[in-house]
Amino acid sequence: MAVKCYECGDEGHVAKACPNAIYTPASGTWCGYCDERTRLVDLGDKVKRCPDCHPLRGQLLKQHRKCPSCREIVYEWDQAPCGRHTEVGKQWEHADVAKREKPRDEDTLRALALAQVAESRASREII
Repeated sequence: MAVKCYECGDEGHVAKACPNAIYTPASGTWCGYCDERTRLVDLGDKVKRCPDCHPLRGQLLKQHRKCPSCREIVYEWDQAPCGRHTEVGKQWEHADVAKREKPRDEDTLRALALAQVAESRASREII
């Protein structure tokens, strides 16, 4: 039984070694638009895999999965109910950077600690 090519339909070879194959971006050849070495496209504030020539295009990143119920792309660790998933790609600030207090110097902290110790000792009953 002869092998049939799924690419061109001829017999005698497989699609991977098809002599009739026309250049397509899926062949792994560099598209010329992205970075040739990394195959990443620069979007200004972030980079992403080239949709034309990156070997892993179309695959999810290791930290992502599809929610089986709502089919949304979510983080691997996200177990929230549908509609309440953490937004993928959004950076969450847990502390307001603009309102962050200036770090206190050690001398001020040491003086505060000594005052608390002295107050605690003064409040003890003498037996």
